Parts: sequence; C-alpha cells; structure tokens
Amino acid sequence: MAVDTELLRAFLGVAEHGGFTRAATALNRTQSAVSVQVQKLEARLGRPLFTRAGRTVRLTPDGEVFRGYARRMLGLADEAAAALARAPLGGTVRLGVMDDYATRILPPLLRQFQRLSADVRLEVEAGLTGAMLPRLGCDLDLVLAMHLAGTAGGRVLRRERAIWIGPPDGVPESAA
Repeated sequence: MAVDTELLRAFLGVAEHGGFTRAATALNRTQSAVSVQVQKLEARLGRPLFTRAGRTVRLTPDGEVFRGYARRMLGLADEAAAALARAPLGGTVRLGVMDDYATRILPPLLRQFQRLSADVRLEVEAGLTGAMLPRLGCDLDLVLAMHLAGTAGGRVLRRERAIWIGPPDGVPESAA
C-alpha cells in the first residue's frame, strides 16, 4: 500500500502540534484540508490514528506506533529528494598529501569519498610537503600538508602537537 507523503506530513503535523488548527497553520494549509488528509490516511490504513473529543486530539495506540514509521518514511523521502537534487559531481581531482597522512588518515576518507562521489576520479600523490605546495593550483588541486603555524598560507584542517621521544637519560638537541 502506497502512502502519499503529504498525508504523512498532515498526520505528523497534527500529532506534533496537538491539533488540526495548529497543524494547518504550521503546514500553511487550511484546517479542513489537513482534516481531509488525515481522514484519507486513516481510511487507507483501515484504522483510526487519533481520538477526537471536541478540540482535543490524541493519538490512538495505532497512531503512536504509526508516528515512528511516518517520521522514518518522510525522512527517507526527504533524503532521497535531496540526494537527487544535488548536481552530479564529475571530473578529476588531483590531491597531494604528505606521506604520513597518505598511509594513516587518507584510506578511510577515500573509501567514504568514493561512496559519496563515485563519478569523481581522484589522483593522489604522496610525498614531501615542500615539493607539493608550489604546485598547488597548477598540477595539484588540493594539498594536505603540514607546516609550522604562521609560516605559510592555507586553511587549517587539523592541529597536531609535536612530541620528541628519546631515552630516559637522553638530552634533547638544543634548538638553535
């Protein structure tokens, strides 16, 4: 049985706003239109979703159960519409990345990127930061590099603290 998303929106509007009039205001519809949509949904499901006593409206036990499904169905419908509304990505992105990031950080990111952007070809070059930064904008579209704070341009994506490790009786080299 197919359920129209507009019927689901009317149902959830009444359930969440506690009445047909408030739901109509929130949905920018007339009270009678919301009432008719809820009646159509109840007829399609073959059971009442609300108990009505004057202006008081409450979910029936079936309405309580159906509310969770209605939220999920609308969520999926909205997600699908948003996914199809996005312009498809394509082309090639040339990424330069320092060796440490290429082996530790990049693999899970690439898997996620491939799932989300299957039509984008990604060319990855791993190497030394100093050799890649001058090529940014020429033969590399993006460079993930590490440098001392304040020494170069770019956008900070992550900060890391340098830690020196040595033997307990060792003496660190003096920074000259």
